[in-house]
This record gives sequence, structure tokens and C-alpha cells, in this order.
Amino acid sequence: AKLLLDAEQKAHIEINESATQESLESIVTALHSYNTTGQHKWLKGLVLHIEGSPVPARLHSYAMATGTFLIGLRSLGVPIVSCCWGIVAGPTWALLLTGDYRLASEDTRFMIPILNPLECLPQLVGRSTATHLTMESGTVSAANLLEMSVIHQVQIDQDTTQKAAAEQAKRIANFPVLSSRQTLSCMCPDAEKYLLVH
Repeated sequence: AKLLLDAEQKAHIEINESATQESLESIVTALHSYNTTGQHKWLKGLVLHIEGSPVPARLHSYAMATGTFLIGLRSLGVPIVSCCWGIVAGPTWALLLTGDYRLASEDTRFMIPILNPLECLPQLVGRSTATHLTMESGTVSAANLLEMSVIHQVQIDQDTTQKAAAEQAKRIANFPVLSSRQTLSCMCPDAEKYLLVH
């Protein structure tokens, strides 16, 4: 996993499910360090660039397999935009669903059922959609997930998807962090509630 910071106070994380424990820990540590420097919050937003490339479960790091990396990101208190391409399966689902605003390239393939889904999945996507994603088997297209409101935008290819995600994060960054957080938490209120409870 790689962490990049831009001049517009946004962090970009390039990640796939084979990311090492050390890289995930260093990213969360660095982000929390930047975010608490000085009197004001430094980060205005976070963009997850997710490459869907499934690997065997034995290659998943502890932070990826248990979701502690995701809790570390959510605890930053900044809006998260996630974009993905490739084949989404396993922990990549959790990376995608962590985002307040989610994008995918048109050729992305989503493998279902979601194994070990987030506890708040029904609250994030609705009970009927959550049931479909965890009980059915096969492949779902990005267009189908757009219809189910699991993702918010579908772009033509990987480059366009990444640019659209960065642009969306830039628009969000133009607003104060607190109001952005309150507005985006309306899109997945139970994820925020789940984070606060646990």
C-alpha cells in the first residue's frame, strides 16, 4: 500500500488486498500524525484507490483480515471517497464499503457472496441488497451495483474512475471538514454509529 499527500490537503492511498501489515500500520500512523499536527485538522479528505486483485486468504495481513485498518481510517474523522477496478472479492469489499462516496470502473467485476461481511452491511446498503450480496453467488457488474445504490458512480475505465474520485474528493474538500463529515455520515449513518459504539 502507498500513501500520497497532495497540496489540497487530501490523502490518497493506493491499495490492494495483498498489502503488508507494516505498510498498513505506517499509513494509519502517518495519517493520524498529519491530522493532529498544529491546532487545526490537516486532512480534508481521503481517497482510496483500490485495485481488485484477489489473493489467497493466507496472504491477507492481520489488519486487512480483521478490519482494524478500516477502523483506523474511519477514526480520522474525514470524508472518504473510494474507487475500485478489477475483481472485487474478499477484503476488497470492505475497503470499497468504507467510503462515504464509492466509484467503480465499468469493467469491474464484483464476486458474491460477500464472505465475512461488515456487521453494518444491512444499514449501509439496505436489508434486501445485503441479503442478495451475502446469499447469492456469482458475479455482479458495476452497473447492477449502481442500480442497487451500493456504489454512486460508474466510470468508463480505471484512469477515469481515479480522476473522478479525486475530483469528488476535491469538491468535498472545499467545505469545512465538520460539515462535510456530518453531510457524508448521512450517507452511511450506521457506519458512524458502529464506529462510535466499538
